Amino acid sequence: MTLPKPLQVVTLYHLQGDAEGGEVLYRVRVQEIQPDTLVLDSPLGPKADPVFLSPGAKVLVGYSIADRALYLFESVVQGQGGEGLQQLFVSRPRPEEIRKLQRRNFFRVPVQVDVVIQGEDGSNTVVAVSDLSGGGFSFKRRAPLLTVGQEAAGMIRLARGIELEFTAHVRRVEFLAQPNLYLHGLQFTRILDAHRKRIVQYCLERQRKLLRISRS
Repeated sequence: MTLPKPLQVVTLYHLQGDAEGGEVLYRVRVQEIQPDTLVLDSPLGPKADPVFLSPGAKVLVGYSIADRALYLFESVVQGQGGEGLQQLFVSRPRPEEIRKLQRRNFFRVPVQVDVVIQGEDGSNTVVAVSDLSGGGFSFKRRAPLLTVGQEAAGMIRLARGIELEFTAHVRRVEFLAQPNLYLHGLQFTRILDAHRKRIVQYCLERQRKLLRISRS
């Protein structure tokens, strides 16, 4: 997949810990592309002062290129530098980590939603979902939580006060050397039609927002 070009303006989504309104959006310029790092303008606050982002903070970078499709990738803040913290350093994605979204393609949408996975012993584990669709979801964590072929039950916290129960089949558990996390992919096997429609509507609205902001 294609990276943004130097001097191109991209949208930086700073992901925070709240599923509703849990992100802040900035328009920043790409200064330089290095082998393992992208150097961006530091985002600016309301008074045009550089905004400090903690190293390790999760961000999402969105941009368009010639085919007018929206490209997205997840990244991690490595630090800030330059006079007055004018530069923001984020990790460079691998080609397979860059996703292309088109107006007609609403299958998977990057989100920041919590899911509660119910363990066989009755315990609950909260995971942060990175991709969601009407067919299932995926998440990453430092240690494997589930095994391929396992059935898992749980609840999606789509927004404040909206909790959707499901049962899903674990289709994928894969170790990613970068960023040293286990990727889990689950497919819904039992979910109310009304809940699935709610998820699809949420994803459609989410993608429209990403497309609109990235092209503004």
